[in-house]
Amino acid sequence: MKVLSALLVVALFATSALAELPLQPENFAHRGKLATVGSGPFHQLVLPLAVYQGSARPDLADLRVFNARGEALPHALLRSEARSESQATTSPVPFFPLLAGPETADGDGDLAVTVRRGADGTLIAVRQGAGKAQAGSRPRGIVIDAARVAGRIRSLRLEVGPSRQTFLRYTLESSADLQRWRLLKADGQLVHLEHAGQRVDNNVAEWEGGADKYLRLLWADPSQAPEVRSVLLGSVASRFEPPLRLWSEPLPPSTVLPNVYEYSWVGQMPLDRLRLDLPQVNALAPLDIQHQVAGGGRRRHQRPPAVWESLARTVVYRLQSPAGEIRSADVVLSGLRGNRLRLVVDARSGGLGAMPPTLRLGFVPHVLVFLARGDGPYLLAWGASPVERADLPVATLIPGYDGRGELPAATATLGLLTAPPSPAALGAAKALTQSPQTPGVSSKWVLWSVLLAGLLVLAAMVRTLTRQMRQSAEPKAE
Repeated sequence: MKVLSALLVVALFATSALAELPLQPENFAHRGKLATVGSGPFHQLVLPLAVYQGSARPDLADLRVFNARGEALPHALLRSEARSESQATTSPVPFFPLLAGPETADGDGDLAVTVRRGADGTLIAVRQGAGKAQAGSRPRGIVIDAARVAGRIRSLRLEVGPSRQTFLRYTLESSADLQRWRLLKADGQLVHLEHAGQRVDNNVAEWEGGADKYLRLLWADPSQAPEVRSVLLGSVASRFEPPLRLWSEPLPPSTVLPNVYEYSWVGQMPLDRLRLDLPQVNALAPLDIQHQVAGGGRRRHQRPPAVWESLARTVVYRLQSPAGEIRSADVVLSGLRGNRLRLVVDARSGGLGAMPPTLRLGFVPHVLVFLARGDGPYLLAWGASPVERADLPVATLIPGYDGRGELPAATATLGLLTAPPSPAALGAAKALTQSPQTPGVSSKWVLWSVLLAGLLVLAAMVRTLTRQMRQSAEPKAE
């Protein structure tokens, strides 16, 4: 028994030692060469569809980066996100004076004007009606043309000639058609202060929200109005970039039943969009998108029955109109798990025709960031036995990076060293990776170690049994 216990302990330690061996590129089902640009040291790669199709883990825990010596390199995984940028600009714009006659010097006269606009909406001329511009007319205000200003107009700056007035009050209005005006600022002021060699000027007006493409400035006291030499408008232009999204090839149904279509695929894509392609024009139908979940009532040695739950309800269509073909929008998915779903068409719509619809799966890929340590070529490997996660938080991988702004990493590209797996091969690989194996070591060596330990234990048992049989066969001394 002592010999048996010792052999078991030796076998256990041998297996533990094998399990602690580091992962090597040849332990992975798929590999690709990473081509880097520049000295780095950090590089980034948007993971392609092939990585998700061959990964053994939905969290990409089986992904590793190696250098030429087979050393695993530190890496991080990020999700692509939408980007929104705002840019503030100040632009000089054309303006046109509004004159007030002596009878409107108090600011209560008629300001009806005649305007001429170009095809793009810009002002060509602003004229007052007959009798408006008389001798002794004063500037009542100005009309400002902002039709060519991009973005949301948020401020105005006036450059005026000399004036003896310390405060010059005005109101500011906005219009989209030069007919109906809305108030932007009721208490605008030009301020000019001088004392003991010090000077303070305030010729800027700001407001919340945006303005229309025409502005009208009216002086509170036209008799004191200064000469307006230039007008500058401040605007904020925003640019939105949606996240990069990858799409699979069209996927035909694996099962077709009356008004029911089932689809299955391989891979670990984090799906968030679904695109339905209808082969027949002028087809329309409400349908229920369902995904498969684990059912209840499981008995011993029996698989639980398949249970389908509703994931989304929508209406799909493909219509021919005088303006061209109209298709239904992509379906936004939430909570999809697994690799199967089905479409249940409302039978009252008459179905989708003789040809079944195809699916395209969309998802936002991860961005791999790695530290290029050691000599290249660098390898990306994935599709191994169950292993522990090895990716780091990006703030740990790149000291000082807080996740805002551009990622300080050069771009890398991936060249596949192994052909993309077929669906049958991926299914077999998935079944194999679900069986218990030792991380970091080929299962072949583990099996050989266990077999050797078993043979040693069996030999020891045979030797002990043979000795006992010999002792029992010997005659006892009288």
